[in-house]
Order: sequence, then C-alpha cells, then structure tokens
Amino acid sequence: MLRVITAMSQLPFESLMKVYEKTNIEQGREQWPWEPPARQLALARDAFYDYLRECFFEIPGAAYCLWLQEDQPVSVLRYEPYKDGVLITALETAPESRGKGYATELLSKTLDALRAERIPKAYVHIHRGNAASLRVHEHCGFLQISQGARLLDGSYRSDYHTFAVDLFV
Repeated sequence: MLRVITAMSQLPFESLMKVYEKTNIEQGREQWPWEPPARQLALARDAFYDYLRECFFEIPGAAYCLWLQEDQPVSVLRYEPYKDGVLITALETAPESRGKGYATELLSKTLDALRAERIPKAYVHIHRGNAASLRVHEHCGFLQISQGARLLDGSYRSDYHTFAVDLFV
C-alpha cells in the first residue's frame, strides 16, 4: 500500500532507517572514517534526520512515498519539484525485500498519485551502473533523455543518466 508523507511529523523515521540501513552504513564509513562503526551509523542517521527536517520537508511540494507491507515500509522514495515536474530520488528497497517487485509497485503507484495531482512529468537521475534501478524505471515508462545529470545542487555528474516519463501522454 502506498503512503505519501508531506511533513516530518508524519514520517516513521525509525522504520525508514531500517530500509536505509545499508546506505547509512556506507555513508557513515565515507563521511566519518575515523569513527567506530556504531558511531558512523549514528552520525549518518542524525545527518539524514536533520536534512529531512531542516531542508527536504521545507520544500513546497516535496513528499516521501512509502510502500508498506504489514504496515512497515519495504520500499521508499522521495520527490520534489524539478523543472516542469518532479525529481524522484532515493528509491530504495530493504535488502530482505528485494526481488519481490516492491520498488516497481511503489514507483508505479507514486506516478499514479502524481498524475492525480496533475504533475506533468517525472525525472530521475540513475547511476549508469545501477542495473536494478534502470530496469525498474524503464518498466514504469521512463526513457533516457540525456547522458549525464544536472543534480539539484547544480553539480554535473557524467556517471549518471537522466530519465523522464510524461505523465499525461
């Protein structure tokens, strides 16, 4: 079941962190290599919490989407306004839930919700080596529109490609 969240107070943060645990471990190692592993994870979680509270949920039109199984998130993504539509980011499925179609279901239902909001287009930047993400997005109708990607912070990444889907075809 899809749950769309538009405020930090609605976000089940601890459940979300279970989905992102592997990513947070990697982020912690990268950002704080001098810290012990438990502290790295805590710092990554704290930094992510602060980003969501202070930045992400302050953006008008930004939302977190959760795909729930037994009331627990198994796949998540977020989106925010971008160009003439929205940019979808941070699509991730809990490691124990991968290969079950949850990411495709989440993305498909999110696109339906965006259509209902009359959002004309959705974009995504995908690392060229992320075959699983490429498959999910292509299955949901995304087409590559450029090699390389201009990220939200204005930086350019040649190792990412930009994909888009028109929501009113």
